[in-house]
Amino acid sequence: MKKIALSFTLILSIIFILSGCLEAEQGKGSQVNEPETKTQNAEVPLTTEKQNEEEADAEFHTEIPSIKKISSKAPDIILDNSYQEVCWRDCDDNRTYNYPDIHSGEVEAGDRILIDWRTMKPIPSEVNLIRVNSLGEEISKENINTDSSTLNIQVSEEEIGKQYAVQFLWKDGEKLQGHSVLNYKLK
Repeated sequence: MKKIALSFTLILSIIFILSGCLEAEQGKGSQVNEPETKTQNAEVPLTTEKQNEEEADAEFHTEIPSIKKISSKAPDIILDNSYQEVCWRDCDDNRTYNYPDIHSGEVEAGDRILIDWRTMKPIPSEVNLIRVNSLGEEISKENINTDSSTLNIQVSEEEIGKQYAVQFLWKDGEKLQGHSVLNYKLK
């Protein structure tokens, strides 16, 4: 019986010693691997940030400009319009744009049209006011000063019945980076 108790104690002691050695070995292994884990975790957000930047560059992220009719006879109202994002980051300077026939906004001579693009981020590097004929062809194109982020147009009898477009361009030097168009027609 003493032999069995002694054998049992010896086996338990060996198991206890081995388990202590295993725990110590695992503790050393995790300490060695800990910096590796931190490095790997630090790389994951960098990859994600890079992917997010690439996705953001591929998509158009800007607010739509506002267009209001300002009249002394009535409160300011949003003028009927159409806004289209033509291209972003995959633009070609030769890209054509078909001006859609849109619903006319009702105006009277003496009203003002206020177009505001200050909420657009990034701010466009070039803005053009384009007059369009009934066939959707450009008749005239006027460059607008981008020092101001608004365009204030006084409506006269001459403008009533005409269609216009405000073209927003984003350029990096001479390379076209983005293009959008706000279309409106006066009735």
